[in-house]
Amino acid sequence: MRSLAVALCLSTTPSVAQDYLSPDAFLDFAEGKTLTFRNYEFGVDVGVEEYLSRELSVWRDESGRCVYGRITTTNGQLCFYYDGDTDGPACWWPFRKGERLFVRLARFGAGEIQEVVAVTEETLSCPTAPAV
Repeated sequence: MRSLAVALCLSTTPSVAQDYLSPDAFLDFAEGKTLTFRNYEFGVDVGVEEYLSRELSVWRDESGRCVYGRITTTNGQLCFYYDGDTDGPACWWPFRKGERLFVRLARFGAGEIQEVVAVTEETLSCPTAPAV
């Protein structure tokens, strides 16, 4: 039992109350903007996503590689179908902790958490951006 208590104390989940944010509310905020995401547990930036519309984004990882994604909102999740990804969609649950914005990988158990650490209106320099 003691190890369970220690594990709960060391959880990577933010420690204060979290407010669920609907996928539509997240897209209302993100559309037309570029968001920088940081892995919450390790504190390293993982990439930048430009929300071209409510249905289309471009993700640039830290290596500079860009992929375009089709966005859907299914079962309370924000899902991205990225070009060339054969693993299926990457789905997230958005939430707020105070004024901070997060997304959690939509898997029960050890879902990765990313924090939005910057929001700009700058476009990403990725080739052949699709028309919006």
